Amino acid sequence: MSVINSISPMMGASGASSSGFVIEGSGLFDGSSGYLSRTFTSEANHSGSFLIKHSELGTAQDILGTTIGFNASDQLVISGLTSTAVFRDPSAWMHLFWNNVGAYINGTLVTGTGTYATVALVNPKIGGSTNFFGSYMALAAFGDNQSWTLGQAGETTDDGFWSILTHSFVSAGTDTFLIKGGTDMAAGTDSSGNSNNFTKTGTITATNDSPTNDADNDYGNYATLDPNNADSLWTFSEGNKRVAISSSTSGDNTRSTINMSSGKWYWEILVTDSGGSGDVEVGICLPNTVRSVADGNQGLGSSLAATGRSYHSEVGSTYFNGTGASYGDAYTDGDVIGVALDLDNGNLFFSKNDTWQNSATSGEIEAGTGTNAAYTGLTDTYHAAVACSAAGARSCDMTMRFDHTDVTGTVPSGFSSLSTANLPTPAVTTPTTSPSFIGNANADGPFLNLGAAPDVSGTSTINGNTITWGTHARAAAAGVKIITASTSYNSTGTNTISIDLLTETEGGPLTDGGVNQGRAK
Repeated sequence: MSVINSISPMMGASGASSSGFVIEGSGLFDGSSGYLSRTFTSEANHSGSFLIKHSELGTAQDILGTTIGFNASDQLVISGLTSTAVFRDPSAWMHLFWNNVGAYINGTLVTGTGTYATVALVNPKIGGSTNFFGSYMALAAFGDNQSWTLGQAGETTDDGFWSILTHSFVSAGTDTFLIKGGTDMAAGTDSSGNSNNFTKTGTITATNDSPTNDADNDYGNYATLDPNNADSLWTFSEGNKRVAISSSTSGDNTRSTINMSSGKWYWEILVTDSGGSGDVEVGICLPNTVRSVADGNQGLGSSLAATGRSYHSEVGSTYFNGTGASYGDAYTDGDVIGVALDLDNGNLFFSKNDTWQNSATSGEIEAGTGTNAAYTGLTDTYHAAVACSAAGARSCDMTMRFDHTDVTGTVPSGFSSLSTANLPTPAVTTPTTSPSFIGNANADGPFLNLGAAPDVSGTSTINGNTITWGTHARAAAAGVKIITASTSYNSTGTNTISIDLLTETEGGPLTDGGVNQGRAK
């Protein structure tokens, strides 16, 4: 999904760290009007630490002033340096740190073209005012005339992930500031003790989306829709929670950044434009679902998509593998569709404007009974999904509500919001020099703690099959993360792995793929 080379991933935690450090959400900049401003001129010598979830891809965006941001190719541009790596994982929180030595993403030095040199910043705006920032920002720390060290801001964990520290080192300084969390980011409030508050212009929305997990208070890395798994006709906005298409002539679908293989989950979809004659489908799909199919108005549940299961707006039918079945009421512009996915019992239910369809009840859903469910017998890994199954160049517009603080319907008891705070902790193996592991036949496979980074330039195998990095496994500083459901690489029994490891002199933390949700300490 992402194309991020030689960058260590940030690690998600199941809760707050041992020090109790939780970042209480983030500010979502709207990409067209929102920024924070304050009048000051920095020294040429300065340091910074920002936490960003880069959701608006393929668009130039300013992070701080006009010298720090992303270009339209999704490369980091900072103080004269343009990164070789591109950053296209909309599910990932990333830590950007810089000082007078260099710039770092998740603890790894950024390399590329140009010469890196920090320069004085004159009235730099957070979020830009020309190339507006259209993504999430959870922390913005700036040390004027200060040389912070990378180790103050984060550290690499024993299992090879980048971990964010509390930033208690941000203190006195004429123009030093620290803005963290959704409420303070949306208002520009400095918490460094220096009262260097910013003025907000335009729209910056406080959200619960955070690089740290705190399920009790709804903070975590939330699912959004994924522009990397969508036809180019779709337009994404509002932090990839809203998606629209204006000229669909086939069945086009897109899916969530987070998938689910167990547990109970609830989310909603606000239908702003149903296509004029009922062209919206909402539901779930498997990771390998075809994202664009030219078979008229059966986009998500079509025979070509094959693995999608949907509730269709036109007549209220369900669609699976090209076959429709009578189910519930039709829905249209302004309606809110609720989705209750119970993977502990294999059931999927839909509601329209807080009324469960097909005579289902909250009691039935909460009890795990599937008598009136739209679908039963679900045993795979699924993404939340939507489709515009229009024929004849019609339009669709939908907004996802994965955060339960945003929903308008009644959430069944025991059903969770789709965020990392509610996901099960992945299995981690113990270090071994002759590795084997018990697989799970799931794209969210185990992490193999090998005690060192794999040599991705060599030939490595699982069960005798050559690993394609980024497809079958992802490299980390201390091992390998399995990312395929293929039983050739991740069977439910014992799997053997043959892999060359880097020595400390051969290189530091390496990864060929996505940056994951962050853990704070």
